[in-house]
Order: sequence, then C-alpha cells, then structure tokens
Amino acid sequence: MNSSKDHNDHDDHEDSSESLSSENSDDKITDNHVTPTHVDIEELHGLACRRNESSYIDPITGYTCFTEVAHLRRGKCCGSMCRHCPYGYENVKLENSDGSSYTRPAKCVSGDVAEAHRLLQKWINLDIHTECGTTNEKIHGEAEQSFSEDNMEERKKVGSGRGGRQGGTYTKKNVPYTRSGDEGQSMLLTGHRRKKYDLAFDAMGTVDEACSVLGLSYAELDANNLNRYGNLPEWILQVMSRLMDVGSHLAKPRLRNDSDDKTRQYDGVGGDFDPEHTVNLENWIDMMTEELCELDSFLLPTGGRAAAQLHVSRTVCRRAERLVVELVDQGVCDPEVLRYLNRLSDFCFTAARYSNSLEDRFEIMYKRHFRNEKQRIIVRQKLKKSD
Repeated sequence: MNSSKDHNDHDDHEDSSESLSSENSDDKITDNHVTPTHVDIEELHGLACRRNESSYIDPITGYTCFTEVAHLRRGKCCGSMCRHCPYGYENVKLENSDGSSYTRPAKCVSGDVAEAHRLLQKWINLDIHTECGTTNEKIHGEAEQSFSEDNMEERKKVGSGRGGRQGGTYTKKNVPYTRSGDEGQSMLLTGHRRKKYDLAFDAMGTVDEACSVLGLSYAELDANNLNRYGNLPEWILQVMSRLMDVGSHLAKPRLRNDSDDKTRQYDGVGGDFDPEHTVNLENWIDMMTEELCELDSFLLPTGGRAAAQLHVSRTVCRRAERLVVELVDQGVCDPEVLRYLNRLSDFCFTAARYSNSLEDRFEIMYKRHFRNEKQRIIVRQKLKKSD
C-alpha cells in the first residue's frame, strides 16, 4: 500500500533467504555508496553495520536487506525471518521438513531492550576499518570517492540510483520505486515472491483502494469544516490506519499448519488482528444511529458529496471483504480481518447517513416501479431524529 507503513507494493521488503555470496556476480551494488563487485555478503553487512546504516542492497537479488543494527534499534523480533535477525527468529515458527520445530542461535532475547542497546553500542563504537580487512578498506575508499562532488555529474549521467531506501539518480532520499516488481512479481513480508495477480496482492490492493477512497471522504468533510461532523473525521482516520494494519496482515499470510491456540500477537505488522477494532466500529455505528431517524426502507446512495463518497467507500469495502473470504477459507488470514471489513461497510453506510444529517439534508428512499407511472416520484425523508 502507498501511504502505508512502507506498503509500497511490498517490492522493497528484504529477502529472507540464507546469506549469499556474490563471488560469481558481476552486478554492481549501491548502499548509499557505489561499491565494487565480488563482495562477500557478510563482509558487506559488517561494513554497513560499522557505518551505522539500517540496510544494504544484496548484489545478487537486488533486494533491500535490513542490518543487525536496524533490528537492534527495534529491540524485538518482528517475525519476518529477516536475514540478520539477532533474536534467533524468536517470533517465527520454524519447522523441519518432517514437521519438527527448531531454533536458530540468538545473540539477544527479543524484547530485552537493555541487551539490544548494549550490542548496538558495540557496533557504533567500532571504527569503520576495524576488522574489515583490505577489501573493506578498498570499498570504503571507492565509496567515498563515488559520492564526491566531482563524480556526482557522472553519477547522474549513468543513472546509478537503485531506488527505494538507496535513493534515486538525483537524490539520496528514500524514493517510492525499487524496480524489483517490473517483471510482474512482488514480495510478501514472508520473503516469498508471487505474481501480482495473486489473490493476496489482489486483496491487499483492494484494501489499499478502500483506504484511499476513505481519504477522499475525509477530504470532503474537511472541505465543509471538520468541526461540523463531531467525532466522524477522527473515526475515519483511525479506520484508515487500521486498514493499513490489515494490509500488513495480508502481506504476511499465516502458515497453513499454524495452531489456532497460539499466542495472539496484535503487532500491526503482520500479526493477528485485534478484535477490539471491530468492537470500536460497532460502538461508533451505535452512537451515530442514535442521532438518526428510524430506517425502514432502502436508500439511494445520494446526498452531499461526503455522503456519496462514503457510499463509494462502502462498496469498495464489500469488494475487499469478498476477496478476503477466500484467504480465510485457505487458513492463511485471521478471520477477525473478515469481520472487521464486514463491519466497516456498515460503518460507511451509517457515516453517510450521519454526514447527510449533520448537513441538514434529506435522504432519498428507494421506490418500486409501477407500470402506469409516467415519472418517478422522489420520496425524501428528514434524517434528524424526532424528539
């Protein structure tokens, strides 16, 4: 998802494969510096850590890989099987081919912030050349030269920017393109690459669309003065954040053999989805409904611009829900996500009525067709609840 906690099509997530060597690769790499070829991965990782950098580019796959320094700053295992995880994949269920579980050696216990800070300080205190050897000294020298002012114009000519966190041709800042999805594939948070028409990406894209159209609904409320709508604007912003959590959850599908009685992790980055969010939607629906007249007929999706846009949001939520149903049936998605999307469409419907009410508008009722009628009679109803 754009506008997400780094949800940009998931092309720039790190590879979770085992450490690789680039001794047979002729590809150049860029890690905020242009470095020569034939560099060992662990050597490259060590150099990035000594520079206190959060990531580097794998020269073979082209993926962005987080360094141990980045994980130590986080203070806990994210559960994504990151290559340089110092916590021994503590929050990942590891299984052998025969189904038996196994662990990976850890440098630190996940959640032990004090020990993580101590290990981080060891990296920070290391000199760039310490224990790096002649190869890394050569890398460092050529890297510094590559970003000199004299070489910047040449860098622009050859278009050496790699994208993502490594910057573009004309900037060192994070850019939204990575090029890793140009062949029609993208990566899940698990490290698996799939075609972009895969159901998981279809569901993620539709949830992203729902978030975007809700953003447009918020913009319509903003154009009419947010204070006019009470808590509704804040509720919409909270929903948009939760939809980004849903996208992260879909990007990290469960293992099919995960037990249902495992400890729930409501982490917002691929863990389970907290049922409290669905309860919040129901409470907000109740509060808005209490201010409206009784509904005893189908409504046409009309009214003000904000209401009409909320009805569009409702239909997109329904489409996202239909896609997630199959993922839940496959056992790779938390059913609570499905319940949330189901309730969210009800929230959008009620919010549309509520915004019309606050704008003192009528709502237009559905009317059955009668053959002898020359013209439809529009039936309008006031939304304000009668005292």
